[in-house]
Amino acid sequence: MLSQRISKFAFSVERGNAGDRRPLSEAIELYDNSLEALWHGGEAMEKSIPPAPAAIEKLFQENKAIWEPFKKTAELVVMEERDNAIFEEAVDYIYLNNNDLLKISDLITLTFDNLFSRKVLFLRGLLFAMLGMDILFFIIGYLMAVKIVKPLKALSRIAMKVGAGDLTARVQVTGKKDEISALATSFNKMTED
Repeated sequence: MLSQRISKFAFSVERGNAGDRRPLSEAIELYDNSLEALWHGGEAMEKSIPPAPAAIEKLFQENKAIWEPFKKTAELVVMEERDNAIFEEAVDYIYLNNNDLLKISDLITLTFDNLFSRKVLFLRGLLFAMLGMDILFFIIGYLMAVKIVKPLKALSRIAMKVGAGDLTARVQVTGKKDEISALATSFNKMTED
């Protein structure tokens, strides 16, 4: 988590690693930009992010209430020299409030995860329903094709018999009033004449 990275760099600066001031500053900026993008939408870590759902507005307000003083204090660690009271108070504040920022950040992450997990489950269900419909349409199409092809195959067999000289061969006409029955009736009349 970014909040932990901020704390890690602040404690590193406290131990005398002045080279971690810049990464601390970058981590503060990244957390701030990411929080803003997650809340109101925008760009974060080279990703376009839509605004957060209204259902988690309260969590973002709680996060902001913890983040704003944490951010100002972490910025003091970046700017102040190690051997003064302001620096010491800033590091103490980070130490005391690090877990609060982590908890609210984790809660926001968990809430997003839950929201999107529900959406993924819904989309999976929709996908399986569409797959089921595709299978159903395939079966219906197959049965319709068989229903159409079967009488045509029978008509084809009788036509071959007639072509071979058997003029007594007849196509069995179903009681249906469709094109295939009309064709079978016409074929039978043709072979009678």
